[in-house]
Amino acid sequence: EKLSSSVLDRNQKQYIDKLGQQLLIFRGRGGTGKTVKLINTGHYAWNQLGLRVLMLTYNKALVADINRAFAWLGIKNEIGGRGYEIKTIHSFMRQWMIETDVIEEEELKGGKFFEIYDHRKEQFLEFLREGVITTEDINKRKIDNSRGLDWDLVMIDESQDWPSNERDILYALYGHKSIIIADGVDQIGRAHV
Repeated sequence: EKLSSSVLDRNQKQYIDKLGQQLLIFRGRGGTGKTVKLINTGHYAWNQLGLRVLMLTYNKALVADINRAFAWLGIKNEIGGRGYEIKTIHSFMRQWMIETDVIEEEELKGGKFFEIYDHRKEQFLEFLREGVITTEDINKRKIDNSRGLDWDLVMIDESQDWPSNERDILYALYGHKSIIIADGVDQIGRAHV
């Protein structure tokens, strides 16, 4: 019900008015509704503003639950049109690293992604910072894979648990003004790099 509602509370409306102008943060203690606010803001941006919205989390169960709700509500990621999708950060980073040749498909045989993830993630960030992967490269990848990589808004759930290098990669790929984060106070759930 909450997800399908197009009505936002006053605080969420203030966030919508600031989309694309600054980094937005939902901050609070566990159980205060940060993830629901994130999802509803994304739904509004997708449904009312026609934006392409990606929500990233490390929680696979949340991805499955939200994808079921999206299917039931008819929310989808259209090729060449608006989209709203939820993915794990690992699957998203994997996609970007393959697209930018930071990881070769051959390296991933036998399920070795998590064995090389931390090293390749650092390498990816270094390539972005040093200009080995340029803005033109990033834009070309977004055009070539518009359904999976071209997003107007990227939302990060449980940002307090995210390593800074993942955050910095997302800032380099999408800019901080295109990002909304839900940041838990005194919450820990994922090991930091």
